[in-house]
Amino acid sequence: DRIFVVAQAFYGNRTGTEIRPENMDAFIWGYVDPKFAAHIKPDRAMIRVPDTDHLVIVYDRNQEKRRREECARLKEEGHVCKPLAFIPEENIELYSRCIVCRMNHDGTFASLEKGDGEKFVKYLAE
Repeated sequence: DRIFVVAQAFYGNRTGTEIRPENMDAFIWGYVDPKFAAHIKPDRAMIRVPDTDHLVIVYDRNQEKRRREECARLKEEGHVCKPLAFIPEENIELYSRCIVCRMNHDGTFASLEKGDGEKFVKYLAE
């Protein structure tokens, strides 16, 4: 009942871990235990990894908006925020926590498989 994913900004970057698909939103918000995430209002979004059929980067639009607002404030103070994921082919940058996993044709999430890493790792910050 768990799937293997790679997470950005959770235990570090490019970190492999297992999660329950039904707890994905809580995990993306930073909660290991979903019971503490009852207050979140998820707005999950997915970006297909270029040149793949099943790989997706999953993030939350609300978290992304908050992170971009935080980065704008930090920029005013002279700091630089670097994206956690960057897909130049789509001109997409993500600054919030995200995960990479497989998505089946029926929309369900599945574990990453051997060889998937080489297809997506270049899009993730170290």
